[in-house]
Amino acid sequence: MVAAKEGKISNSKAEGSFISTGFSNWKDATSKFRKHQDSDCHKEAVERSVKLPRETKDIGEVLSAAHTEEKAFNRQQLLTILRNIRFLARQGLPIRGHDSEQSNFLQLLKLHGESDPSILKWLKKKQDKFTSADIQNEILQVMALRILRDVAANIREDGYFSIMVDETTDQSNREQVVIVLRHVDSELNVHEEFMGLCMVPSIDAATLTNVILDTLVRMNISLSKWVMDMHSTWLLATLWKGQK
Repeated sequence: MVAAKEGKISNSKAEGSFISTGFSNWKDATSKFRKHQDSDCHKEAVERSVKLPRETKDIGEVLSAAHTEEKAFNRQQLLTILRNIRFLARQGLPIRGHDSEQSNFLQLLKLHGESDPSILKWLKKKQDKFTSADIQNEILQVMALRILRDVAANIREDGYFSIMVDETTDQSNREQVVIVLRHVDSELNVHEEFMGLCMVPSIDAATLTNVILDTLVRMNISLSKWVMDMHSTWLLATLWKGQK
């Protein structure tokens, strides 16, 4: 009856007793119901009212489902790339080589492809693969900043720290400054945390002071928690000269 009201049954197949006039032959109801169940009228009503709505989806829903599936696939590949870069960085292995096709990064992705062919399909894309050198460097920077934030949080939690600074010159004769913070946790374990390698125009007192203070500010670490140790005599003099 509902299908007839919605115009989903052709007039030639409509059966009045089950749609408009009503059914009254209850004495022979069972056989009549079975006959109606096998009729074209009933089959058309079920097809149009039940089956078609289940099997046919709105085009917006179809596109949305395809977009959701694509995002899930892209996310899976990106996570694989992130894990590979994290592994290489943690092991201190070079990501790239003289030949990008033979780099540790790409070969490690292909190794993953032996158990997950989807990454091999991803590598065949011509663009937007998240595998370029610029993307690798950006991912490494994000990971490094996350580690530095965790280290800074540990230092603030432990309360006090000492500073160790050393300067060196690379092969191109550029001055670089290494900054290390030393702190002791609640279980009296000593930690020496590498905070960064800064390239500086000179190694005078003012420049070194600015580098140290800038590092502490960026890490949100208060200089008031600095504890002098045997490494800090030269550093204290440098800071004093730089702030004069």
